Amino acid sequence: MEDRSRRNNLRLVNLPESVGGSNLKAFLVANLPKWIPSLAGQRIEIDRCHRIYGGSTHPRGENQKPRTVIFRLLRDADRQDILQGARRVKPKHDNAALFFFPDYSPQTSAKRRGFTPVIDKLNDRGIRSFLQYPATLKVEHGGAQLYFSSPVEVERFLTSQGTHELGEQPTRSPQAQRQNRNGEQPQRPPPSQRQNRNREQPRSPPSQRQNRNGEQSPRSPPSQRQNREGEQLPRSTQAPPENCNASPAENRASPPADATLMEVAND
Repeated sequence: MEDRSRRNNLRLVNLPESVGGSNLKAFLVANLPKWIPSLAGQRIEIDRCHRIYGGSTHPRGENQKPRTVIFRLLRDADRQDILQGARRVKPKHDNAALFFFPDYSPQTSAKRRGFTPVIDKLNDRGIRSFLQYPATLKVEHGGAQLYFSSPVEVERFLTSQGTHELGEQPTRSPQAQRQNRNGEQPQRPPPSQRQNRNREQPRSPPSQRQNRNGEQSPRSPPSQRQNREGEQLPRSTQAPPENCNASPAENRASPPADATLMEVAND
């Protein structure tokens, strides 16, 4: 409600204290077309105007900042023309830069001031932005219009743009990373063709081993086994295994075959 009651008000900042005198209203009507040439020939009607109370009864010195002027226009169209014209020409009075702003409530003004740091960052990157009523920032980027209701949202946007400028790609999901160059999902090989972690192919069972020509290679009998040099391997002369059906006492009582042969030779 307070902002609505101020909708036709404007604030004029940095107008020297020495000008205007007791009839500040007439001074503004006469000088607005001089400061803003686009207002020439246009009748500007001001309802009332005054300077903000500075809290001191002593005259202000020359080095002190001038008090802000608040004036109320009869027509909202005049208010818009003044704001747009001042934005284009940057008006001055006796080499003093003048600034025109809408008159908002203290709460709305605080919200709008919160956008000042991020607006400066946008300007440094060459990104155009406009602060709209009551406290919404409009950003034009990449042919699109974006709207932000808080400075935090603008900071996130700047962070995402900074990451994009550095060439960093967003993290892709494992499923998306498994696609080949043609965008097709590669098929997983069957278990028989999978390799282990050491990139070795698992060996097939002895009954399924094949030679280089793809033929089944029969396994030679024990009597025909050869070593790597091609020599015939002698058969093992180990003692035969114990009789599984005999008792432990019988197995201990039966002498080895080699011992029996030695006794016959001695006789």
